[in-house]
Amino acid sequence: MSVRQCERMKVGDYEVISDLGVGGMGTVRLARAPTGRCVVLKQPHPGDPSLNELLVDEARVGLRLKHPHIVETRDFFEHDGQPVLVVAYVSGASLADLRNQGPLPMPVVCRIGRQIASALDAIHKATDPQGRPLNVVHRDVTPANIMVGHDGNAR
Repeated sequence: MSVRQCERMKVGDYEVISDLGVGGMGTVRLARAPTGRCVVLKQPHPGDPSLNELLVDEARVGLRLKHPHIVETRDFFEHDGQPVLVVAYVSGASLADLRNQGPLPMPVVCRIGRQIASALDAIHKATDPQGRPLNVVHRDVTPANIMVGHDGNAR
């Protein structure tokens, strides 16, 4: 094995641990921040400027949102000419994965519903630094995109 193969891949200051998935927009990776905490890196597929713009918009909004049921946006930078969005890692499972294990108890469904409704309310009321509405609408609220942490909180 060459020295190059032994080195961990770095994206900016973040050490990539593993790929989490590839979707229509880009690649999602688990990484370790310089602080030692796990984070998620989102990078658009190369060569499509519209995907870059979508990630820039996601970062612009995400950096403005601070809510206990919204995954925290931690960083945004450019690496090798591509934008990279860094968000907090949520240790847990998606709501889709939990549903696949069987029906959830009604109190759990109600708690998750309240938490996600609160997060969506915060997103819809988000403003820019001058207090103007950002007019954000989350267009992909699905069980696969709702993470339920080991702490029991939905994001």
